Amino acid sequence: MSGVAVSLSSTNCCLPSSRSITEAEIRHVMSLRKEKDLVDSTTSGDKAKDWVCGTSKVRATHAIYQIYHAQYCREAMYAMAEFMSYVGNESELRPKVTLESEGRYRFAIVDDNQDEIVTLNKDLTWINLPTTPTVIVSPPVSFPDERTSLLEEHTASGHNLPRVKVSSTAERSPRVENSMTKHWLKSLQDDAYQAPGAKYTFEQIRNMEPDVLDRNKSYFQLLFPTSQKHESKGKGALLTKPMAVEIQESEHLQQCVAARLDFMLDFWGLKREGNRVSITDEVKAQSRWEKATYDHNMDRICQTVQFLKQVGFEDCAMSLHDVLTEYLPVNAARGRDKSKLEKVTLTLRQKLDAQNLGYRVVSL
Repeated sequence: MSGVAVSLSSTNCCLPSSRSITEAEIRHVMSLRKEKDLVDSTTSGDKAKDWVCGTSKVRATHAIYQIYHAQYCREAMYAMAEFMSYVGNESELRPKVTLESEGRYRFAIVDDNQDEIVTLNKDLTWINLPTTPTVIVSPPVSFPDERTSLLEEHTASGHNLPRVKVSSTAERSPRVENSMTKHWLKSLQDDAYQAPGAKYTFEQIRNMEPDVLDRNKSYFQLLFPTSQKHESKGKGALLTKPMAVEIQESEHLQQCVAARLDFMLDFWGLKREGNRVSITDEVKAQSRWEKATYDHNMDRICQTVQFLKQVGFEDCAMSLHDVLTEYLPVNAARGRDKSKLEKVTLTLRQKLDAQNLGYRVVSL
């Protein structure tokens, strides 16, 4: 099996990538005792090739190192989510996480037949954590100088979350964004908690009058944050890989996401049963998005589809996409509104193609 490799995805559409990580290279990374050895062996040429080809081989190898040397499941899971984001769709080898007996996770590289080629780590449990009062692990960033920490429990640890000097998303460092992630996760757990950069709590949003919900533009990023800096409005948290992994591992957080989703669906005249979304109130739907004139709620639904896809709720994201695609009256629109509605349908499709920031698919 020495000739097989993990093919890497490329962001350079003009220069298709043929870069990959071979089994031998994976085993070499696993043989290194210190991450400094990996840093020292990385040349400027390796980084230049990534820049030219639009690949992330350097970061991918660091993620492999973190998976192999992880002592606790959470840090391995974050690194696996990072590694998965660099793998091409046509790769003959792929990373895989398996939940085995007694809640133990196995991290491996498998082929098309699901045969294991390389075991990256095994026998890690989600609750297999240090006994110190504050549990700190690494989030999915690839280099030691960028690495920060995420608390294992955001409300039960007995420790206050770090204070954050709120700035725009474009100005925030990885360390500050990591702190914003902690606060957002706490706000997801606690309806009355106001995270830094957020103007409201979910409890306050839930008590808003419909006309306020419609015209207020300050709350939506809290409910369904975007992962893209250029799309973010205000100073709220961006959607990050740790958020996706935590949601995918916690039924409680999934229920919290469902509560926020159901609240907004009702506002749009929609209802969710499991992963299936349908129209239940035509009056609400026709006044907010099911009409031949552009409405900002159409963009909000697009952002919700992207959020659901990126945190792993792929079937629900698809169902919401299908409802909007089927009932949005593009053909009835005229002039500028027709162009805007056509753009909405295109954006909706692009949002559905967003990458899962975690490591698995989950259901609501």
